[in-house]
Amino acid sequence: MKRKILDSLESMELDEEIFVDVFKFQYENNEIYRKFCNFLGKNKRNVKEIKDIPLMPVRFFKRYEIKTFRGRPKLSFISSGTSEGISSKSFYKDIEFINKSILNSFEYFLLPDNMRVNFYVFFEPFNIRKTSSLSYMFSLVSKNFSKRRYFIYEKKQYEDVLRKLEKEKRPVLILGTTISLYDFISFLKEKDKVLYLKEGSRIMDTGGWKGRKLNIKGSLLLRMYKDYLNIPETHVINEYGMCELASQFYDITLRKFVFEKKKTRYKYSLPFLRFRIINEEGREDKRGLVATLDLFNLDTCSFLLTPDMGRKKAKGFEIIERVDDELRGCALISESILF
Repeated sequence: MKRKILDSLESMELDEEIFVDVFKFQYENNEIYRKFCNFLGKNKRNVKEIKDIPLMPVRFFKRYEIKTFRGRPKLSFISSGTSEGISSKSFYKDIEFINKSILNSFEYFLLPDNMRVNFYVFFEPFNIRKTSSLSYMFSLVSKNFSKRRYFIYEKKQYEDVLRKLEKEKRPVLILGTTISLYDFISFLKEKDKVLYLKEGSRIMDTGGWKGRKLNIKGSLLLRMYKDYLNIPETHVINEYGMCELASQFYDITLRKFVFEKKKTRYKYSLPFLRFRIINEEGREDKRGLVATLDLFNLDTCSFLLTPDMGRKKAKGFEIIERVDDELRGCALISESILF
């Protein structure tokens, strides 16, 4: 199975039967997922198509060890926090396998023009924040795609990074959470500073406002990136991922601009990562909860239902909001009933 999944990175094609094969593997080897499927009346005999595969709520990662292997994991991630005050945990045994997903997706969406850029990461590196999946991703991609990289995770570093960016002679890639980038732009605004970053510079932001009272609309944030960093909206890519996923969705924006000179924005992915939009009745629809089907989640569970509301757009989707009180239906069964 791993060989088929890895081959898809080269061919950009993937037979949907592999998703059913992965379901059968995880049904056999993931006790929590098997119990969930059995409760819904689903098993290896009656799941024959990708649409038949049960979608397990990501909230299960808060209370159970969701894994398909025995023994100690080689890599563990803990979510930054949840509305219930309980963190999700993800465990991986094959590090090189999930690295392939992260690196290939990042290069495809962030570096489609093979631009050589210096990295400025507004987040802690993995050697400081060793349980963060985002920190792991940022450290991995910066190590593989940039010769010069800087990690900025304290506001006292802003003065120094401002001087570095003012002296930059090549395009840069700025990565960080929405909050961290907003804070840096606020710093520039207070200093009455505008950075004229080189043409080809780009931004990758991710995450929401995490309880902050601020809730800046996307259009305003794009304008701030342009006004204070000289980075146009065609070069701003939002990433959608989570602790429970090995892979990530990205805005198609930069690829569309580079290859087709079009301006459009929606979340997309490589073939090994799919999405479905599920309504309150548990049926696929144009608007509803976002479900993810990630083959690189082989060590945990590949078929998940998130608490994020989304809607289909072109060949992808866009996120509308986080649903605080998860919808009934959509296979969201209470753990107290299930276990």
